[in-house]
Amino acid sequence: MEYPEEGGWCSEYGLGGQSVFVWEGTTMDDMETAVQARLEGLRLAASSISSQECLYHFFRVNCMGAFPLCDPTNDLPRRPCTEYCETIHNEYCASTFTIVSAAGGAGSVFLCSDTIGDAVPETSRSSGTGMLIEYLDGWNGESVFQDTFYMEDDGTEMECVSESGTSLACREAECAWGMTSRRYPIELNASTGFIEFEYPGNLSYCIESGDVESESHNATMDCDACISTCDIACPLPFIYDDVHYTFMWVMTWLPGFISFPLSVLIVVSEFKRVSKLKRRDITDRVVTFSGVICISLFFLDALPSAILAEDLRCNGYKTLNFRTNTYAHDFCEIGKIKPHLLQALLICVAITLYKVLRQLKASQNMSRYVPSKGFKILVPVLIVGVPLMLSIGTFAMEADQLYMTSYNYRLNEGGAAFEAMMFYPNLIRYAYSCGPLFESEMEELIFVQGPLLAIGLICVGLSFGLVAIVIKMSGSTGSMRRSATGASMKRGGGSSSKMLYNLAINMLRFAAISTILVILNAFATFMFLPKAKTFGTEVDKWIRCARTGINYDLVPEGEIPADYAVTNKTQAAVEANCGVLREAAPAFGLIMLQTVSQSLPTLCFGFIFALPALKQLKVISSAATSRKIRAIASSYKDNGGASKTSMGTEASERE
Repeated sequence: MEYPEEGGWCSEYGLGGQSVFVWEGTTMDDMETAVQARLEGLRLAASSISSQECLYHFFRVNCMGAFPLCDPTNDLPRRPCTEYCETIHNEYCASTFTIVSAAGGAGSVFLCSDTIGDAVPETSRSSGTGMLIEYLDGWNGESVFQDTFYMEDDGTEMECVSESGTSLACREAECAWGMTSRRYPIELNASTGFIEFEYPGNLSYCIESGDVESESHNATMDCDACISTCDIACPLPFIYDDVHYTFMWVMTWLPGFISFPLSVLIVVSEFKRVSKLKRRDITDRVVTFSGVICISLFFLDALPSAILAEDLRCNGYKTLNFRTNTYAHDFCEIGKIKPHLLQALLICVAITLYKVLRQLKASQNMSRYVPSKGFKILVPVLIVGVPLMLSIGTFAMEADQLYMTSYNYRLNEGGAAFEAMMFYPNLIRYAYSCGPLFESEMEELIFVQGPLLAIGLICVGLSFGLVAIVIKMSGSTGSMRRSATGASMKRGGGSSSKMLYNLAINMLRFAAISTILVILNAFATFMFLPKAKTFGTEVDKWIRCARTGINYDLVPEGEIPADYAVTNKTQAAVEANCGVLREAAPAFGLIMLQTVSQSLPTLCFGFIFALPALKQLKVISSAATSRKIRAIASSYKDNGGASKTSMGTEASERE
């Protein structure tokens, strides 16, 4: 009988389209069910760690036990070769069989000395999980594996079935939807029975030689040393769709690209303004520092996001690469300080608000504010020192990413297979950017959100005091403002007083917007993190379900479902068996609120301070100057003709 080319359980193991022997009294469907049931134990034990080359040959031998290939000359069933069995044990499955046995699956591992039937019970493979449940009477007690040429009881000479032409070396893992195959070097830990993914010098060799698209592709590598396994595709395809990811990406870099030229303009303008001051100190350059911070954020966040896109997270790989790249691109080792630069920017706002408040109070009293020596020392300490110390804490508190990504490693370290951790929250919100990798929400609060909120509250308090003075200076009659300006003009500082007033207005605007964004970011973050951590455990279960076919929400721990089989290939099949993961994902609005609240401060700074910068550089004229010019021009038009006539009449009279 011809075995189905496609659709049969053994079709992909060298039996598709082959002439196979079906035992008397059985059907092909019966044997399909039997061979599937026998292989359930091995599938569970080696679902995510076993060499795909080993699995291929192991399943092929078991399939040949259920459906022996027919000899084309006499239609008798053929047995596999002993040499083939030894090759499987010594090469293809040298480490895998050890792993399976350690996991309690020794009964599924065939031996080259196995016999058929019950004549030799201690080596029988015709019961339990053994192969050849059905067999010819003459085979009872004989070896499962035979020499190249052997004789049947009736004297018929037979040729055993070898591995020749049955597969390509190093078969790639066949992965379900949402996953991609990847090779890694492995080593078995004999004391624990766990696979340990190494970081040796041949790491790139395993990955590159296992990639058919690579120039380094090598189909004859050591498949037990370079395992092919299924990793999650990067970026995650089962959380948000392409439209959501594109929108997230654009909003990560677009505000930075718009603010960059504006920030450069502001820095140049402020440098020119401060250079004109007769008396200046470091406190006069705080706005300049703010512009430099915005420029730094462009190079550390917006530009890498625009250029690298998903590679900022995927690091150029097709998968999330838990063994080789547990977080992201190497650039993120620097880029993760982004929130601390935002802290420095907000500190600059608070310092400027304080200084402007003191200056305006002094102006009201017809005096001049001179910063104390202590304040001049405190300014750089606050702007640089505080974010630097918080950054050091961020690096020191970074979580063990391998522990959070590899459940085998986690189990080996005494953890649980499914834990609510920060890996997936970080993975989702930093899809196109870099950020700190904390282990808990408390660490996030201490090193990032807490300081931002504290500085924001300080800005609010200073803003209230500044608003009261600005309201007085911009009263209906403007008397207070004119008085202060007039007194200042006598000392030659009228334009300085006016610039101070404008700076106060602009800082109030920026402080208000920045504080609102800080509050929104904190709100979105702490609404998002618990949801995303819980979602992360569902992702782990979903991934293992996609790999193995087991829905861990429906099966008691340690049990194997009766219909167990790795058949999840398409999105529809995976989601039908494992659930639609997207439905449990954190709301996309929370992700976007975090993204926007972190990318908009630089844009707001640019828009608020760009106009004064243009006026300072005389790229555009102030409204007052424009009105004066228009008034002079209008006066000239009205009086020019009469003046010329008068001059002409006087000349005639002199003649």
